[in-house]
Amino acid sequence: MRTRIGASIELTVLASVALVMPAWADWSLRGGAKVNYTDNVFTYSAVFERELLDDPTLPSPALVSRGGDVIWEPSAELSWSPRVGTRPVEIDVKAVGLIYTDKPIFNHGDFRVQLRQKLSEHNSVRLRYQTQPDVFIQENFEQRTGAHLIKDERVTSHIGSLEVARSLGERWKFLIESRYGVRLYNDPFAQRETRLWSIGPAVQWTSGLGMTVTVEYLYERGLADGRGDTRFNDDVSYQYHLAELAVTVPLPRSWELSLSYIYGRKQFTSELVGDTEHLGRRDMTHQGHAELSHNFNDRTSLMLGFRRTQRTSTNPLFPFNSTLFSVGVEYLF
Repeated sequence: MRTRIGASIELTVLASVALVMPAWADWSLRGGAKVNYTDNVFTYSAVFERELLDDPTLPSPALVSRGGDVIWEPSAELSWSPRVGTRPVEIDVKAVGLIYTDKPIFNHGDFRVQLRQKLSEHNSVRLRYQTQPDVFIQENFEQRTGAHLIKDERVTSHIGSLEVARSLGERWKFLIESRYGVRLYNDPFAQRETRLWSIGPAVQWTSGLGMTVTVEYLYERGLADGRGDTRFNDDVSYQYHLAELAVTVPLPRSWELSLSYIYGRKQFTSELVGDTEHLGRRDMTHQGHAELSHNFNDRTSLMLGFRRTQRTSTNPLFPFNSTLFSVGVEYLF
């Protein structure tokens, strides 16, 4: 079942790309390398994905231990700009690797394909598919055998999104984004497999000096296979509310400062009396992010980043704090 769903999504994306490939005219390749240090390796994957344009509801673990690590983050993005009829199309294929220095069990990749079509002078649409295969979450007690054995908990995500944007003059842009996807867990935690859907608006304003302010909200609903199943008492179904305020400020000498704040509220909806982990649980997440970037020329840029994340929870096992420092470089070939 899991293989068929993943293969179907991937074939659909590849078929869409193949339809426009014969017409591609302009292309570019962007390579990047980033070095990150986190003081809380168990939550790095979830913190990394917190931006609304990534995967902000990626599961994160109970903190059975703490510790820091250095994470290497190579990336490559291939872009095409063909024309379909009279309208330009932008096609991007991107791969990001997350390689842990001391804890390689967390190594994984993030792969995405994106297509943006301009429908008219003021309207555009964006389609995106993102997958993260076999991400290690934590060691956890499985529920399916009744023996409560300690097993690796892993998840593979397949998420498709649709964004519709409309510009009103040179200053304002309105967007609506929707997502649909699945999270497929390994066999010991198969009751946690989740179908999810999201929807939310965004407003973007650009000043005459080039400063951009974006306000975005996202509502997500996740329904797990194990909901209502008293054999496992493990229902990870949820409702998620996320809000983001982001500001980008151009600075002199080709510098740019980006600031963002994200608030997330996750309400688990389990009604299983024996589900001690999720029944009545509510998590609240606050994240602040600052990035300073510099364009040396049209091809090379440098980035310095800082991110602080704090989660509180009604379940005492799940609060955490995490600090992340990063430095990276990108080059356009």
